Amino acid sequence: MIGEWVPLSETGISEVTWQVQKWLRGLRWEELSPDMILTHKTSKTGADAVFDLSLYPMVLEEIERIPTGLRNGPMVVREPGIRRRESAGKPWDAAGFRRVWREIADAAGVPRSIKNMDSRAGGVTESTDAGAAIEDVRHHATHKNASTTQRYSRGTLEKTSKVAKLRVKYRGKPK
Repeated sequence: MIGEWVPLSETGISEVTWQVQKWLRGLRWEELSPDMILTHKTSKTGADAVFDLSLYPMVLEEIERIPTGLRNGPMVVREPGIRRRESAGKPWDAAGFRRVWREIADAAGVPRSIKNMDSRAGGVTESTDAGAAIEDVRHHATHKNASTTQRYSRGTLEKTSKVAKLRVKYRGKPK
């Protein structure tokens, strides 16, 4: 989502440069249609990931904070006042994003064992806990294989309890 800063010599065209780097692979405003459909080419497989952002209330709140006239180029940028002033308005670098995320997580009381990268597995787990079919969740997570999605879906108490109840119920049936 935040993209990445790579050397200018790396393959790929970007109008976003800073010092000796250019920014690639992150979400861009141009990928969002007027009816809030986001179409983004994934960096690993090059497949199109398509999302109706009108179905994500918290994302819509953030989008509404950005004036229409400023909705071009990278979507996720450093806000003024967050660390290095010269990088305000530019896309995040991964290390800087992790540092600021951790500061906010610490202030919110999030345990140190939880990292920003856990949010992806958390989303997959929440989806499967809510009853979404693993194949639908695979598409949502833009995974090529269902086995990857299953690894992301953590064994929560609700899931293990459901399996235990089904097994006990099955034992009581004539065979």
